[in-house]
Amino acid sequence: MAGFSTWYHGTTRARARSIARDGLSARDYGSDLFGLGATYHVLARDLDQATAWAYPGTGAGAIVTVHVPDDERAEYLTCPDGPCYCGGVLSGLVKALPARMIRSVEHV
Repeated sequence: MAGFSTWYHGTTRARARSIARDGLSARDYGSDLFGLGATYHVLARDLDQATAWAYPGTGAGAIVTVHVPDDERAEYLTCPDGPCYCGGVLSGLVKALPARMIRSVEHV
């Protein structure tokens, strides 16, 4: 059986509901995540980092946990194994992740 990598995405509860239903696409944050110049880097390996993106303290945040199958990582993620400047702790989307890869949604 093939393995998978676990990634986290911080967002709003409203967006998390649609992500669970329809999957996750880069358009969920547009072209400049929080003004940091990270165009499509919207997934984190670290739950704490994703929590910081989930509007902490507002009661409106959610964390989406994603399991990306190892044999499909390069097809879906921009830097699945650490070749880019972030060392593999952040990743973006080459194409939308289907809803079947959404493992869970947790309100924060």
